[in-house]
Amino acid sequence: MRGPDVPFRFGRVDFAEGQLPIENGRLPDPTKGADHLRHVFHRMGFDDREIVILSGAHAVGDTAYDNSGFQGPWTYHKHTFTNEYFKKLLDVEWDPVVNARGFTQYRPAGQNGFGKIMML
Repeated sequence: MRGPDVPFRFGRVDFAEGQLPIENGRLPDPTKGADHLRHVFHRMGFDDREIVILSGAHAVGDTAYDNSGFQGPWTYHKHTFTNEYFKKLLDVEWDPVVNARGFTQYRPAGQNGFGKIMML
């Protein structure tokens, strides 16, 4: 992807001295529902609106099957940052399907197989 060079410094500006950060590996479990997502991100200080905004990162890329157990890209244009992810959430009818790892993920109604677009 192309874009401007933006100065960036790792770390949180709102991190209070002596406050413990969220431990590594504490991101949401994709096999659990919205309550789990809220539990994880609310303790990091995110409200529901910010969680939705953060989920927009799914507009780029796809799942890492070896790491997550889910397979397929989130959008048809996984290397382009657009609002396609959010449009698909609202505009597409999704069918549940169990993948080879036994996890339920969703594909557009009528789509056969994996590897096209998916949702959790």
